[in-house]
Order: sequence, then structure tokens, then C-alpha cells
Amino acid sequence: MLSSTRKIAIVDDDEDARDTISWQVENTDGFEPILIYKNDKYSSDVNKFADYIASQQVYAVLCDHRLFLDSFANFYGAQLVAALYDRKIPAILVTQNFSIDLNVSIRKYRDKIPVLIERGNINPSEIIKGIECCYSELNIGLSPSRKPYNTLVRIESMSNEDGESVVDAVIPSWHYDTVVRFPKSIIPEYLHEHLRIGDRLFADVNIGAETYDQIYLKNFEIAPDPRGIDINDLTT
Repeated sequence: MLSSTRKIAIVDDDEDARDTISWQVENTDGFEPILIYKNDKYSSDVNKFADYIASQQVYAVLCDHRLFLDSFANFYGAQLVAALYDRKIPAILVTQNFSIDLNVSIRKYRDKIPVLIERGNINPSEIIKGIECCYSELNIGLSPSRKPYNTLVRIESMSNEDGESVVDAVIPSWHYDTVVRFPKSIIPEYLHEHLRIGDRLFADVNIGAETYDQIYLKNFEIAPDPRGIDINDLTT
């Protein structure tokens, strides 16, 4: 059931950006912006932060991705949006560094981020559309572009990005000619040392995604391996 308060929490470490988004919310008919300020009680714990926002009985949340300015928080906004998702609170992730953050710090939590908006595209229409999308997913179910299917993922290369190990892979059932980058950490650790270029894994992927930024991957399993490695040997 939707909250009757229609309050929109705004989480942003930049005061000017926070005020700008607040103005956009004020110009969205029927919504009231609620500014979330830095508080040391929850700035280092994403679950405490999510619980605090939930206690404000908000209708939805607009959350910036990078929250590190002045130690506002020690985690990314994507992680907070995912925690809010688990609490059935609609949350839109806002990012200014779209191309920089997408593949690692955002894709790590993308399965729990229904809506991602670049900061320059924030406006009343996008806010309403984004909130409606979040509510639909949380209360009705996943749209075709968000629904995961177990499918084959082929590893093309492995490297590092921003100090984190990443994997480049092709998802043939989505686009056979497009390489998707994601953090290696979302693959179970017991598989890491055995991964090789050319390996095939099974994963749950939203192969109905319309664009590259919408893709998420989770629940990885090893596919039959021509090298003869027994999956049971990896889990014991």
C-alpha cells in the first residue's frame, strides 16, 4: 500500500545539488521534499541509514550515488538504494558520473536499482515516471526488461578498474556482439581462482534489458567445463 504522506527523501552529500533536486520535487505536483542531512549515527552503516529513512515514512527516495563529500557516508548510494529496495521503499539512484560508475559500483547492485537517472536529466516528469516504475516493481512485479533468466555468460577478459577486479563477458542471449563489464566480486569466491578467458558460466540475467546500463547479473554457477574440473571439488 502506498504511503499517504507523499514525502520524497533526498539523499545527497552536495548542498547545492540537494537544493536543486528539492526544487524539482517541489515542482512535482503532490510531493514534498524531505532533506536528509549528515548524521554520524548512520553515516558508516548502510542498514542503519536505510532504517532511519524508513522511519521518516517517506513515499520514495531520490539518492545520489557518490556520498563521500564531507564524510556524508562511507558507502555508495547504489548500496543504500539496494538496502531500501529490501525494505520495499521505492528509490531512484541519481548519478553524475554515469560512465565512470556504471560498470562496477552501480552494476554490483543493479538488480535492486529499478531506476537510474543521470543528474542532468532530473525533472518533475522523470521523477514521477521513476517513482511509478519503482512502485510497480515492488508491488506488482518485474517488467520484461527487468526479469532475470538463467543464461550463458562467456568470459572474454579480466582486468582491474578503479582498484577492483572486473570481468568482461558476452551474454549471447542478450547481444552476442556486446561485451558487458561487471565486478568479479559478484561471482562466488570459490570460482575465482579457476576462472579463465573463454570460460562459460550460467547466471541470472535480465536479457530483456533495452540498454547496456540496465543489465544486471547474479546467481553465478559454473557451466560444464571441457577441462574436466568437477564443480563438487570447488565447493568442498
